[in-house]
Amino acid sequence: MMDSNVLDEIAGLTAGAFRLRDLWLRETRIAGGPWQAAQRRREIVTGGGRVICTLLEDGGIIPGAYPRTRFAGDAGNPEITHAADAGVRVERLDEHLYRIRQEATLRRLNASGPED
Repeated sequence: MMDSNVLDEIAGLTAGAFRLRDLWLRETRIAGGPWQAAQRRREIVTGGGRVICTLLEDGGIIPGAYPRTRFAGDAGNPEITHAADAGVRVERLDEHLYRIRQEATLRRLNASGPED
């Protein structure tokens, strides 16, 4: 789950080069072996698939190469690029944040119960 601190770090990392609607969240599930559990890698990528940063489980980020530079290949749609890739899910970052906020609001409303 991304909180406001992670979003601030991403915004600072991409200052002036990208807006949230230009970036995508790419989640890749990596199958585990007999002695290893399955893993999930979460990355913020451009439309062309270039990694801006990797999101860590503890809430930190690992910056990618040149996060403040926009290249010609950064335009595009990773939904098309990764359409046939098993275990890969992509979602626009602004849409992901909207969906997460809506789910949190719905959970709060359900937890409070009906009001008489």
